[in-house]
Amino acid sequence: MKYSLTDELALINRALLRPGKFFETVQMPGGYFQALKSMGLVLLIATILIFLATLVNLGALEKQALAMQNYGLAQGPVPQSPWNQMFFPVFWLLFTHIIGLMQHITMRVFGEKESSLAATQAVALYAVIPLAVLTALTGIIGAFFPVMPGPDMNPQSYGFYLFLGLIVFAVGAGWDGVISVLGFRRWYGQNTGRALVAWFSPLVLCGFFCVGWIFLMAFVNVLGLWAGPT
Repeated sequence: MKYSLTDELALINRALLRPGKFFETVQMPGGYFQALKSMGLVLLIATILIFLATLVNLGALEKQALAMQNYGLAQGPVPQSPWNQMFFPVFWLLFTHIIGLMQHITMRVFGEKESSLAATQAVALYAVIPLAVLTALTGIIGAFFPVMPGPDMNPQSYGFYLFLGLIVFAVGAGWDGVISVLGFRRWYGQNTGRALVAWFSPLVLCGFFCVGWIFLMAFVNVLGLWAGPT
């Protein structure tokens, strides 16, 4: 079948705006590679736009980095280069696959025999697209309107970016949840409760990991104190 950019964009549009019908019409077998292709296209477009925005306003971003260093807001030099944006797609692909793996493990633990790693990864890839796009838009805005630390800095500028970041996360996470829950329900026949647990599980697992790491570090420090100087 001949590849069509228009068809690909139409498919992504259906996945984001009508996920329920989308997962009813898209077959689970082979869905992972289609989702990976869709995610790759979105990340390619987003990376190019962020790259160009950084390149166009590189001078202002370098001044921002220097100001942050002078006012103690950054330890050491903060490199500013359009090529740094190449980490954007790497991060999102790695992040999404970790999320999908955690969700798959959760479903297996709860006895979801119909689940498959490839299909769960496909749902995760489609679900994270809105958050990735919104993050890219935030990065583009930040590139064109960098906050300059200094004595005349308007504190509301930082407040605006903090508020914008919270809004982006809330909208992206909520959108992610809707797509994930509908995907798990359509493909695995789960009820809403089990689908919500599967979607939310990465946050819980990460929370347990962080708490466990804190206790481990505290335990190591206590052992160090008991051992005393050598």
